[in-house]
Amino acid sequence: MELNLPPPNIKPIQKNNTHIVKTEYDPNSFYLVKNSKAYMFENFNTQCSLKELKIQIDIAYGHCICTGLGFLLRENYLINKPEVTKITVIEKNKDVIDIQNELNPEIMSKLNIIQDNANLYKGECDCLLLDHFEDDARPQEIMAFSKLCYTNIKHKVLFWWDLISHFNYGLYNSKIK
Repeated sequence: MELNLPPPNIKPIQKNNTHIVKTEYDPNSFYLVKNSKAYMFENFNTQCSLKELKIQIDIAYGHCICTGLGFLLRENYLINKPEVTKITVIEKNKDVIDIQNELNPEIMSKLNIIQDNANLYKGECDCLLLDHFEDDARPQEIMAFSKLCYTNIKHKVLFWWDLISHFNYGLYNSKIK
């Protein structure tokens, strides 16, 4: 899949302690920030975050459960992929949901958004795309959170970020139990 769709609307906005901020050094770069901690970065010119999400987009099919809304980069592509029949996004931060409802109502209307802790959510899907972490979590905690997700959500294909080594990822195929 080529990364040639127009990006979701990303612009400076604030809801409570959550903001999207434009960087001072590049008008095409944005951070998603909560409580002064950056959670996501994207540059429209380099598409660095989108390129990191490409494998998730490539493997996705059927009903996908995604953790974390972020900038809606992954979801923008998933809603345009014919093999994807349903997208459920689990987002813990109500402010992120409110921000995306304001900036990208057309994308949000095509998603099933569940405000919940992804580590505790129980469900079933074809593809489970884990891309979230808790505030100030240590690597061993991140592994425990990921295990909770893939244990509680039945899936055929699983993708997760290995945040211990920062850019490695895991891909696992299984049968729904």
